[in-house]
Amino acid sequence: MKKRILLLTILALILSVCFVLSSCDNSNTDEGKEPSTAEYVTVTFDTNGGSLIDSVQVEVGKKVTQPQDPQKEGYTFDGWYLENEKWSFVGYTVTENMTLTAKWTPITYTITYAGDVTHSNKTTYTVEDEFELLNGEGKTYYEFLGWYEDEEFTKQVTKIEKGTVGNKTLYAKTEYVPVVLELDGDSYKVVGYDNKTANVVIPSTYNGKNVTSIGKEAFYDCCNLTSIEIPNSVISIGSYAFFGCNSLTSITIGDSVTSIGYSAFSYCNSLTSIEIPNSITSIGDGAFRNCTSLTSVSIGDGVTSIGKSAFSSCTSLTSVSIGDSVTSIGNEAFRDCTSLTSVRIEDSVTSIGNEAFRDCTSLTSVSIGDGVTSIGKSA
Repeated sequence: MKKRILLLTILALILSVCFVLSSCDNSNTDEGKEPSTAEYVTVTFDTNGGSLIDSVQVEVGKKVTQPQDPQKEGYTFDGWYLENEKWSFVGYTVTENMTLTAKWTPITYTITYAGDVTHSNKTTYTVEDEFELLNGEGKTYYEFLGWYEDEEFTKQVTKIEKGTVGNKTLYAKTEYVPVVLELDGDSYKVVGYDNKTANVVIPSTYNGKNVTSIGKEAFYDCCNLTSIEIPNSVISIGSYAFFGCNSLTSITIGDSVTSIGYSAFSYCNSLTSIEIPNSITSIGDGAFRNCTSLTSVSIGDGVTSIGKSAFSSCTSLTSVSIGDSVTSIGNEAFRDCTSLTSVRIEDSVTSIGNEAFRDCTSLTSVSIGDGVTSIGKSA
């Protein structure tokens, strides 16, 4: 009986202790538990134009975990900086709210220029650069026509834009030109010819500049030339420019040419006709001398003087139309034009030089205008 009472007493005591312990636990959970004393701050990542990185909360005194490197096209990532000091995620702890800023270095790209041209373009650039591409200069007989991104020359490039990235190859487009051009001040002058192209069209521009003159002896004695077109950009034809081009049959002279130099077309024995535009003011001495197949000449209204021996020994010449601005016909201008039958000299002419029409053995009619005041010896 005593043992039973003792067991019941012990059991009651155990239940009482469990109830007390249970009451204590409930008190700590619901209202008696002390709050945490840890303090947190915010770390913000300014990617400075790169891909977005989220800000994080970090306990004061702790280290911030290094995020994944951001990305920015055209740049390499140099690291995170607090003001001007690079942040060490291994050695530094956080004490307050802060912003880490990304720093970048522009990537240097290369430009390769393909084609047989010379140029002074930049060979490297970065995403921050912007510049115009300079024209190239083709080798002899080739004109530079532009830089292209493709070998088929479908996409022309004139400048490197800011924001451009990647290594590049630019292709030079060139075109064969059968004449040699030389820079003369701010324009080009024709100074030579390949002596194989029969029909030549002189370009009005070359490498972005006008072609304004045909130089001395540019086509001298070029026996393969049969036709020539001189563009409106040209203003002068030099001495002996086409001397001895004995296969030349056709000449087209642009409307801007103002002068034809000494013996410019002498001995062009296959030339049959010539039309001199109104822009020309003077025909040089011997300009068409000994053009033995020349049958007709039309002299524009702009011409004021016909030089010495300009058409001498043009033995097939039958007719001449002299413009009404001509004031003087030079010595021997039409000497030995043995097929010439008639000449009309306008009122604007004041002087006819010595031997101007000497030995024109077929001449049957001459009309002399009212302005002539002097007729030279043996005219």
